[in-house]
Amino acid sequence: MRLKSGALCLHENGLLYAKVEGTPLTWMDAVVDGQPVTWRPGYAVEVNALWYNALCYYVTMCDKHKRHTEANRVKVLAEKVKQTFVETFWNEADGCLYDYVDGDYKDASIRPNQVLAASLTFSPLNVEQQKSVIDVLKKELLTPLGLRTLSPSDPKYQGVLEGSQRQRDLALHQGSVFPWLAAFFAEGYLNIHKRGGLPFIKKMVDDFEGEMGNHCLSTISECFNGNPPHVGKGAISMAWNVAAVIRIIHLTEKYN
Repeated sequence: MRLKSGALCLHENGLLYAKVEGTPLTWMDAVVDGQPVTWRPGYAVEVNALWYNALCYYVTMCDKHKRHTEANRVKVLAEKVKQTFVETFWNEADGCLYDYVDGDYKDASIRPNQVLAASLTFSPLNVEQQKSVIDVLKKELLTPLGLRTLSPSDPKYQGVLEGSQRQRDLALHQGSVFPWLAAFFAEGYLNIHKRGGLPFIKKMVDDFEGEMGNHCLSTISECFNGNPPHVGKGAISMAWNVAAVIRIIHLTEKYN
């Protein structure tokens, strides 16, 4: 262990590890009766994908500013993270990534967090692995309004967000659709399919356009039911969801 800050530490294998009993440490942070609903202790897949991307970006900035000694030092760590990431998270049986790993436990729940590893500028995955992840997410999680937080084939899946506050919190990250995740999916999809993927991604934008007058004019709800017809739930206006749609439009313009 070389670096430690509160619940987060850097292990010798290069990956970031975080665990506090009874405390959710990722964006899936709903708590019911004092306990996290989707506790994801240990190595979280999106946290370590972001970590690898940050290290690689830092290397490019060092090279740009002629800090080559520092760039080489960080590059060694980045290469270690890349190798360990694949060894730790790659789920050969399902052709995608484990959601989190803690000790000998590898969580095979198909969740959207892995989309970051397949879409960030610097991915620890090879092209074939990126394509496999995107294909699995398209099949299991993609809806017209974003990615579900859990595959409908999972016994924990809850496709409708309703009821008391407790009931809603129990369901929030067990199948509800979050639009902001669509931007990462679109980027990963276009990285693989290039111009050939434009019609599919433009259809995603069209689907969002039809939603932007349903609850609050020219904006998008916080989340949606996982089950069709994907009724809007939560806050009626979320800026990061609107930003995701704008980002998708910019991505399509790049290929035009």
